[in-house]
Amino acid sequence: MNEGINRSKLEELPLWARDAKNAMHAYNLVHKAALDELGEFMDGKRGKLEDEYEHKVRVLLYGFMRQVGIDKLPEKVLLEKTTSSPGFTLNAGSLGQFNLGSRNAQARYFLPRESCIYRIYLDELNEKGDLGLKFNPEEPAFIGFDKIKNLKDEKIPLGIYKDIIRENNPARNESLDKEEINIIINAFKEFFTGSVFEASVVNLVNQLDQIDKEFLVKLNERMIYHAEREKHRILQLKRAIASGIKLPKYIKGNSVNIPKPEELRYHKTLITDEDELKIIPFYSKNTILGGNVQKPDMTKQKPAEITDWLRSLIYSELKNYLPENIKEKIDEELKR
Repeated sequence: MNEGINRSKLEELPLWARDAKNAMHAYNLVHKAALDELGEFMDGKRGKLEDEYEHKVRVLLYGFMRQVGIDKLPEKVLLEKTTSSPGFTLNAGSLGQFNLGSRNAQARYFLPRESCIYRIYLDELNEKGDLGLKFNPEEPAFIGFDKIKNLKDEKIPLGIYKDIIRENNPARNESLDKEEINIIINAFKEFFTGSVFEASVVNLVNQLDQIDKEFLVKLNERMIYHAEREKHRILQLKRAIASGIKLPKYIKGNSVNIPKPEELRYHKTLITDEDELKIIPFYSKNTILGGNVQKPDMTKQKPAEITDWLRSLIYSELKNYLPENIKEKIDEELKR
């Protein structure tokens, strides 16, 4: 139990609610640990596991570049090129209007010899006429990266940026991610085909494949580890609530992206009397009063994997069964 909790407040809660509070506190700790390590595999953000993986990949890439020699690397690698899109307004009725801004056309290049990103906004360059052509690598009038490198900032028109990247810095805006590195490796494979460095590129690709395999193994191990911990705390919360409130036979979690026969949508579903997570389709059923309810089709259930406990939404659904006054008191205690 958290020693920082106000004892007088605790006594206002019935015993089962105090057990629920302890389970929620424990769940928040294990869930945060999962988010910190798994990152985008949980909620779209970066995690420690991915940072470590991309660090290893970058070390290999830069090691290869040093082995080959800066002067023998290609001058540029196109990472991304986008077209412009106009802005427009959506009328949201009583909610007002949402303005979606236009997107400028841009191109991003990796410059291996300088370890930087050369980013240009094409619409702005086009407005500058002949001057803009001199700073676009795709134009015959391009003055060259060496000349741009030696120009002072005031001589470089707006719409052009050079972002220095760092091999060992995991900060997103100062390093290459795995997708970008794949683009660079493919460019190197084409550039060095038939040269004395062709075998070195093949060796680099093989090493990256090995890192990929090791990463997937570790990712699966850590997902299972965190899923087991979350499952334990979710069931701890379920049992605490069930000792004070009658829960239904099943609790529906989030939908699952698997084939949906007969247009049924599958959901991660906790069977409360068995403490088991199942993948079950739900169908709509009209009530006598004209309403519509979602009913499970238990005959089409599928067994869930242990990793399905991650992002299952069962924890959030369980909290909804708490009486509002109990929930408010617990939330107040957990914020302390």
